[in-house]
Amino acid sequence: MDIETEQINGCKKLYAEVFQGITGRIPLIITPPCGAEPDKKELVLHTEAAMAQVAAARQPKVEAKSDWIPTVNFGWYQCIAVPSLFGAEPFYPAGSEPIIEPIFSSMEGAVAAGTPELAGPIIDQMFNSLQTALKHLPAGFALSFPPSASPFDLAQLLLPADEFMVSLIYEPDATMQFLNNLTDLCLELTDQVRSQLAGTTSEHITNRGTSFHGHRLPSDSIVNLSPDLIRAFVLPILNRYSDRYGNLMIHYCSKPAPSGHILPVLCECAAVKAVDTWQGPDAFIGDDINVRLQSKTALLFDVDLTTEEKMDNFLTWEPIRNVARKNGRGLVIETTAPSIEAAHEIYSMWQKKTAAIKMIRGLLKCTS
Repeated sequence: MDIETEQINGCKKLYAEVFQGITGRIPLIITPPCGAEPDKKELVLHTEAAMAQVAAARQPKVEAKSDWIPTVNFGWYQCIAVPSLFGAEPFYPAGSEPIIEPIFSSMEGAVAAGTPELAGPIIDQMFNSLQTALKHLPAGFALSFPPSASPFDLAQLLLPADEFMVSLIYEPDATMQFLNNLTDLCLELTDQVRSQLAGTTSEHITNRGTSFHGHRLPSDSIVNLSPDLIRAFVLPILNRYSDRYGNLMIHYCSKPAPSGHILPVLCECAAVKAVDTWQGPDAFIGDDINVRLQSKTALLFDVDLTTEEKMDNFLTWEPIRNVARKNGRGLVIETTAPSIEAAHEIYSMWQKKTAAIKMIRGLLKCTS
């Protein structure tokens, strides 16, 4: 086994322990300034060359030597693969992966479309991209290849958003049928992608550069739903995913839309073992929400740790200080650094401070 694979496997072991609740360690991912990456479409058009460019651009993050699994993210197909089965054509927002415009005008029409066969030019292209990416993966890197966004996200692309939202209230049975149809297709597609990744270094890799034994499901659109609608429409679909893949990591953007209502409901679902955002900790463990001391679901988020004062403030914050890690509420933190040297200093300081906290907790436990 080469040293890069050994390092990746070491990180995978750490994340397995974090998400199983058997370690008190808090992994830290640090991103120093990195190089310019190619346009996302280059990964499709010139896969081998583009992946080499991505790996070169991210080399400073490798050299930071934090808890990041060096990862090439290939999310091009997640919003277009399943919609293409209904005849949806992709369009390409500048600097982003493609999405589709609505092709159904009513929930009745969406349900009538049924569950098409998992075949077509975009599906063929997707698996060609996956096989090429795995064949030419740069040394020392893993591949993150999310098969599909969630059925909730896809439904709000295939239908006008207002039509979908109204249908949740006035056509609940038809809406649930449409979501189940999409879920059938998403699961079938995900099965095929997972079979290609099985046994490779890239198995279980997420786009943040962590490893999660289960399934990470992008679900941005659930911020638009009330707690009751999440219970009625989202949790049953999550249970279907869990029946297939086990534990779930749910991603949603916690800003700009209000999102403090989401985690309390997700905590009701035994399948949800982790929640991931890019917008900081407040929506997950801030003092303004009633789940700040929940001890069931692991949390992944960004926070500014660029000075010792900021790090101390974070580590002594009540939701961090008062919740033990070895019970399911693991934490994975990501931060930035102004240079590789600063990244080394931040990581060293983080290890010392979190080790000291762990030791103090151990002493308190022994004397209690």
